[in-house]
Amino acid sequence: MNKIIMVAVLLNAGMVTFSGCGGSEERTDVTLTGTIALSTEVYVRNPITKAPAHRGQKRNPPALMDLSALDIYCVTNGATPITGTGAISSTGTFSVSLVGAKDKSLGCFIRQSGTVVASMEVSDSSDTDADGGTATMSEMALTGNADLGAITLDLTTKRAIVTLSNIKDSAGNSALSSTESA
Repeated sequence: MNKIIMVAVLLNAGMVTFSGCGGSEERTDVTLTGTIALSTEVYVRNPITKAPAHRGQKRNPPALMDLSALDIYCVTNGATPITGTGAISSTGTFSVSLVGAKDKSLGCFIRQSGTVVASMEVSDSSDTDADGGTATMSEMALTGNADLGAITLDLTTKRAIVTLSNIKDSAGNSALSSTESA
């Protein structure tokens, strides 16, 4: 009788050990996906002063660059930065993974041959900046994997605009973290 009880205890102990070893750790990786589209309006700049032209003086963008010549570089803000880089396809789709970046403040940049051509900014139409325009932020913290949706890349202003309400997890909920840590 004692032998049977001891075997049962050992089996139970083994199951506890196995359940503790596999998959019980919380995932802290973040993968960002989305689609980049070039802005269809480019403001003409004064060639001498480099000042922006008056409203209404728009032209079509020059022969639009091949999006596959670009990549996205993301980095967390903290003592030990976490980085990730992802290629942009010719159709504008991308994926960037950052190991251990969950709930950490991060910023992303569009690059061409390692040179930053635009900073990614999150636009919040429900808030205004000091000038009364739409509020933007250059960093975000995510709860996990996130689809950033359609992102408008404007090479004239050097900004890639992500709409806040488009940042979703796989269930369609907001992927923005309410807490962020360095």
